[in-house]
Amino acid sequence: MEKQDRDAKRSVRGTVEVSHKKQIRNSILLATVLTAVFLVLYMTRTTSPKKVVTDGHTMKAVIQIDGKRVHTMELDKDAEYRAETADGNYNTVVVKDQSVRVEEADCKNQICVKTGAIHFPGEVIACMPHRMMIYIE
Repeated sequence: MEKQDRDAKRSVRGTVEVSHKKQIRNSILLATVLTAVFLVLYMTRTTSPKKVVTDGHTMKAVIQIDGKRVHTMELDKDAEYRAETADGNYNTVVVKDQSVRVEEADCKNQICVKTGAIHFPGEVIACMPHRMMIYIE
């Protein structure tokens, strides 16, 4: 009987040790993930463009519909533009804080709205249902 009691105690103690090791490992993993997320957010905030002039030219948001340039907006001036397609659909494009975004659209999927703001040359917002594209140059 005593042998069974000792074996049971060892079994419980081994389970507790394994559980404690898993808890420590999970805590370290959580701390690592949170640190990585913080660093990404910090780097995103500190490396966002503060100037809207590159090579002596003011950066601009270009709006194209059906592959044709329909409007250009300078990023150093807050503005709003309603881009309309030939069949009456629309996207409301907003320049604010040296970035551009689609604030509102009447398309089904709303991917252009969910894309959020863009800041850098080469970034693109696309609304496929309206055949519209916004990019920074």
